[in-house]
Amino acid sequence: AAAQSADTIGSPHAGAFSTAGNRIYSANPTHPNMADISQNPANVPPPITRTEPATVRLEFETIEIEGHLDTNTRYRFWTFNGKIPGPFQRVRVGDTVEVYLKNNEESWFAHNIDLHAVTGPGGGAALGTPGPGEDYSFRFKALNPGLYVYHCAVAPVALHIANGMYGLILVEPEGGLRPVDREYYVMQGEIYTEERFGTTGLLNESYEKLIDERAEYLVFNGHTGALTEHYPLQAKVGETVRIYFGVGGPNYISSFHVIGEIFDRVYLHGSLQTPPLENVQTITVPAGGAAMGAMCWSITRCPAPNVVLPAISTWKVMRTRTYSRRLTMTQQRKVRKTSCKRSTGCPFGPDHGIGVTRLSCFPEGPNEHPSKCPPDPYWARRS
Repeated sequence: AAAQSADTIGSPHAGAFSTAGNRIYSANPTHPNMADISQNPANVPPPITRTEPATVRLEFETIEIEGHLDTNTRYRFWTFNGKIPGPFQRVRVGDTVEVYLKNNEESWFAHNIDLHAVTGPGGGAALGTPGPGEDYSFRFKALNPGLYVYHCAVAPVALHIANGMYGLILVEPEGGLRPVDREYYVMQGEIYTEERFGTTGLLNESYEKLIDERAEYLVFNGHTGALTEHYPLQAKVGETVRIYFGVGGPNYISSFHVIGEIFDRVYLHGSLQTPPLENVQTITVPAGGAAMGAMCWSITRCPAPNVVLPAISTWKVMRTRTYSRRLTMTQQRKVRKTSCKRSTGCPFGPDHGIGVTRLSCFPEGPNEHPSKCPPDPYWARRS
């Protein structure tokens, strides 16, 4: 089976348009034709349904490309397949994986790939270092299920990683993963420039700052604003969401937290055979590491006398201005008391517009008030 890919278009954005299924985005209207290197977090291949190992082909092209870093800032990124992070790869334990890597003719430097899912010399990097216009290939057997980082391993390795050469590969266990409604792919990176943060124009890399661990930019999916103005992560009320999260590094750890939500299950360090932690607020991931978190998008909509807020059917990750106002504890108690007295419209009724995290008839568990309210999809999915 060939490597799978998906191109899910995010919500409309001013200045954005779609052609042939590919979203084109301009962070800087002054340069509308400049390359966009941000990876759409919805570009996750579908779950593997086959029950037997197969031979899977993964294709990479290392491309050095000038693109947007900030609104008026440009940078020469080093990428896998023109995006940061590189393409999300999905295989099954027991698969024979054939890796083909070509270095673009217009590159200035040699590149290769080290997959942490590989048990072997350099994770595959020791088998070749193709220069511009050259290529190499190798194969490996996916022996261990898990979520793994891959990156370029040409010296100086840290510089290649900092310039954008990292991604994730998922090795699914034999039984696959629990079904969810949406899957997202997010990676943290750091960029070291000679110029200070916010400087306009084309910026230059700084190896000195890299060695001193003084990053000017810490970004999700390639550049500033990638997951807010560009590709906000969205889900409807009651949907289950899985986030594949990794840190390219090479220096900083990440304390990943989704504002207004709690991870129901977290698989730390990308380990899929270790029992998950439950009810986790923040995931700590080291440089060169990964984690998998799942949650139910449980922003509920319950009747709320004396409280008027706009209805919320979509939640944007990492956005702080979601509510028009915050509820006091007294108001929250009133909403909970009122909602649990009704037999309809709770906790996901269509008529009342209030968004409150986990404000349902079951604050203590699935058996609380079983006869007074309809089933809560959050607990139904957990069971």
